This record gives sequence, structure tokens and C-alpha cells, in this order.
Amino acid sequence: MRSSHPRKIIVNTMTRRSGKRRGLLDLAVAVLMAGASLVATASPASADEWQPYGTLMVPAGGWMSANGGGVDAYSNGTVGTVSNDYSAPAVGMKWQCVELPQRLYKAKGWNPSWVGSNGLWGISSASQIYGLTGFNSHPNDGSYIPVPGDMIVHNGGSAGHVVVVDQVVGNKVYVVEQNVDRTAESGPDRASYTLSGTNVLTRDQAMTGMTIAGIVHAPGNTNTNSQPTPPPDQSQYGTVRGDFNGDGYADVAMLYDWGSNNTAMLVMNGSSAGLHWAGQAWSAQGDSGFTLNWSRAKLVAGDFNGDGYADVGLLYDWGNNNTAMLMLSGSGAGLHWAGQVWSAQTNSGFTMNWDRTKVIAGDFNGDGKDDVAMLYDWGNSNTAMLVMNGSSTGLQAPGQVWSAQGNSGFTMNWDRAKLAAGNFNGDGYTDVGILYDWGSNNTAMLVMNGSVTSLHAPGQVWSAQGTSGFTMNWDRAKIVAGDFNGDGYADMGLLYDWGSNNAAMLLMNGSPTSLHWVGQVWSAQTNSGFTMNWGRAKLVAGDFDGNHSADVGLLYDWGNQNTAMLLMNGATTGLRWVGQIWNAQTDSSIILNWDRTKTV
Repeated sequence: MRSSHPRKIIVNTMTRRSGKRRGLLDLAVAVLMAGASLVATASPASADEWQPYGTLMVPAGGWMSANGGGVDAYSNGTVGTVSNDYSAPAVGMKWQCVELPQRLYKAKGWNPSWVGSNGLWGISSASQIYGLTGFNSHPNDGSYIPVPGDMIVHNGGSAGHVVVVDQVVGNKVYVVEQNVDRTAESGPDRASYTLSGTNVLTRDQAMTGMTIAGIVHAPGNTNTNSQPTPPPDQSQYGTVRGDFNGDGYADVAMLYDWGSNNTAMLVMNGSSAGLHWAGQAWSAQGDSGFTLNWSRAKLVAGDFNGDGYADVGLLYDWGNNNTAMLMLSGSGAGLHWAGQVWSAQTNSGFTMNWDRTKVIAGDFNGDGKDDVAMLYDWGNSNTAMLVMNGSSTGLQAPGQVWSAQGNSGFTMNWDRAKLAAGNFNGDGYTDVGILYDWGSNNTAMLVMNGSVTSLHAPGQVWSAQGTSGFTMNWDRAKIVAGDFNGDGYADMGLLYDWGSNNAAMLLMNGSPTSLHWVGQVWSAQTNSGFTMNWGRAKLVAGDFDGNHSADVGLLYDWGNQNTAMLLMNGATTGLRWVGQIWNAQTDSSIILNWDRTKTV
């Protein structure tokens, strides 16, 4: 087993504990190279990564997007696995933490001259990267701000840990890594750090026993933070969509009609135990002294000003084709009234028919602030996409980014489109999925991809009849998007009505090539033994319990003004049924009319 040229390799690992967070546990493994024979190996059975060993976790195009892309990042399976496999494309042992930067730096040509053509750095632990000859090592004292491609090196245990910087957005540093327990990450093989006011780094996800040694920069790396690098999609990195109070859990907002034009915002907050009733956050008449017609408001949620708190926009119809955007801003205390931020007639000098507008939110241009997309009907089957960009001061006036007839040369019937948004292809930009009815029960999924210049023209990625060989009635489908299996790609859920009160959840998974058909993952009658009236369910998605997989909430009408929240939890295998988690009458002693409730 012993080679004539032994070399000791220390493999860093991370393990789980019975809770939401766990730090690193480093396991020293002696490996004899030149035959690479394993001398000692052990790995706690409870330690695991997001997917089986060798699974592609982050595609090369899914990070450092504005800097030519990174390299593929892979799962090491059970954390601490010693593969003893050095075959291509690996640069080092598959798929240790150190292997990722070695492969990246070799691909980018960033290695100092002393490094051989194999790209190996000749180190026995990740912590030895700090201070390595030919690289610039900076202490974590605020004197240096990392750039894309830099390494953040940790000390601790017997081997330390290393991550690679994807990009820096504001005071957030987003990274990609390998061989790490999922409970210490914000998303598959991804994590984030926060720069304090003095630019000192702290990791946002707990890693017990680990301290930051510093930041290591390759002189050949010319990346800067002044480049228009797109930030990671929130579903990938755990900056949770719909998190109105900034606690790291997605919340649910309900615009409610108390009658007599007294509209209010009710909230259910997320927590480690899931959603719970939080009560009324705002009332138009009680808190702001004006009347708001509930039936004239369409809701959309996102962090439009980039302050770390999700906001709620209300596209509102003042009448006479004067459409406006009203805003409730998020904060540590939750949602509060911010007022009107835009009016079509006053601010943009044109009339907009509210009835011909559908809204959805996401960071379509990758600037770190959510935008609002508005699918608009100009008439004569000329459908267009308008976008209100987010900014540090909030949403800006909309501009048209695409027209079916003008840009794509075909007619699109606005009435036959349903919208949901997510980063389906993992490139860091939010995309818009359009469930479209071509007629004759031929339902299709079109996707408008996001980019640094905003949304692109749609392309069809799936057709029920053409791709999957069955007929789907568009009128019987409701859609919702989120990263349900935690793989870093947003998925599309379709709540479908098979008739006879048999509602089912169908699924399309995201991938580097966009959405693809999976099939039915749950049926009310078959899997849960009850009848569900599809017409009495309203969908909302978010990571309500903070497990890094999006969940689906179904606000459901049991009749007699008895409204409840039903839940499907995200899991590595997709969505799974949980059941009823809250009932307005039973749990909160209130009468909530489902017909008077809009969710986001």
C-alpha cells in the first residue's frame, strides 16, 4: 500500500447535528499518493451533503457569471468521503473543498509560476492556503474586500476549510464551496458572508469551531467589484423571498377586505417550525386614513430597494385608466405603509388599463434588487412585457422590454397566460415562466430568461401534447415557483384539477437547460385520502421553515368562512404533503372570508 513517494493529504469535512445548524468537524485522512492508497478513513454516518457523491451542484455558468463563469462544483456525498479518485476533471481528490479552487485557478490561469501543469498546490490542509507563496494573503481585519475568484480560508479542526467568492453585492459576499454539510449552507454548495461596517467578514451560516484566517487573492485574477456582476438568485443562496421582517424565513402576506373599502394587510410569519399567525400589520383606514378598494389591487412581493427586507407592491386602479404602484415596505418590525411610488399618468404620461396587466417580481437584470414585470395587453393579441426596475430608492417607472408582435413576430393572447418567476436555469438571473394555452387542451410552458439587460423574448421549453403526450386543460392549472428540491434551480409546481374534487400537484424541475417535465408528485385522493376542491385553493411559495427548500402554502376554503393554511414541504425528492398547519377559526378565533383574501 505504501508508495515510494508518500504524501499526506488532510481532508476537511463537515458533519450534522440534531438541529438547524452545525459547524465543521475536520477529519484527518492519511493518503499515500502515486497509487493514492488510503491508510485511514472514517466519516460520521449522519454527515451528508445535498446530493449523492458526484452530483453536479453548481454549474460553471451559474456563478462568476460576469467574469467568464466559474467551474462546476460537485457534491462529495457523505461529507468526509475520501474518494481516492484524482481522475479528470478533478485537480486534486474528488470532491474535496481544496479541489474546487485548484481546478478554478488552473482553468483561469491564475496560478503562480511555481505551480506545475497539474495545478496542484502541494498542501496538506485547506488552512495552509493562507500564506501560500505566490498568492496575496490578506488578514480579516477590513483592510481588503474580496473580489470574485478570491478564496476565504478558515482555520479550525485539523484541516480548515476554503470557499471561493462568487460575487460581492453590497455588504454580502456570496461563495461556492465543496465538501460541506448542507446544514451549514444557504443553498446547495453555496453560502454567504457579511461585511461589517469596518469590512470585517463573518459567515452567515454557522460553522462551529471555525475561524476566518483571511482572504487569499491570486495576482493573475483581475476581477473587480465594480463590474456589473449579477447577484445570485435568492432561491439559490437563501436570501429568502417574501421575508418581510428579515429573520431568514419566508412570510405570507394577505391583502384582506374587511368591507366598506377598509382593506388591511394580514401576515403569517415563517419560523423554524413553519408558518404561524402574526395578525394584522396594516389597515388603510385605521393606519393611513384613506379607503382602498380591495378588488382594484394586484399583489407582488420582492426586495425592491435592496435593503434586505421584502416589500409588497400593490398595482392599484384609481379608475380612468390611471394605474399606480403603491408600496408596503419591509423592516425588522414587519410591513409598514410607504405610499404611492409611481403613477402611469402622473409619472410616465400614459394611460394603463389595470384590467390588462398581470404582475410578477424577481431580480431579472441581476442588480441585487427585485424588479416587477408586467405582462400587458395592448389589444389585438399584441402582448408585451413591461418592467419596473428596482433601485436603492425603490421601483422605477416601467419600460417595455419585449412585444410579441414587435420583437417575436407572433400573436400572444394575454388572457391565455399565467405567470410565475424563478431562476430556472441557475444562471443567477430570475426568469419568468408563462403557462400558455395554445388551445385544444395543448398547454405549454414558455420561459423569458433574465439577463443583465433584463428579460429576453420567450421560448417554449415544454408542451403537454408535444413533449409529454397528454392533454392538459389550462383552465384547470394554477402555477407556483420555488426551489422545492433544494438543488439551486427554481422549479414549477402546477396544482391541477383532474375533476371530481381530485386536485393534484404536478412538477417541472429546473436545470441548466431550464424547466423539464417531471410528472405528478401528489394527489389529494390517492396520496392523502381526501377530496380537495381545486377552485378553493390559492397558492404561495417560500422557504417558510428555513430548511433551504421552498415550500408551497395553499390558502384553502373549507366553506362557512372557515379558511385554513395547508402545506406541502420542499424536500430533496420534491414536494411532499404535510397537511393543515393553521385554521382561522380554530387556531386564531377569527372569521376569514377566503373570497376576500389575496396572498403573496
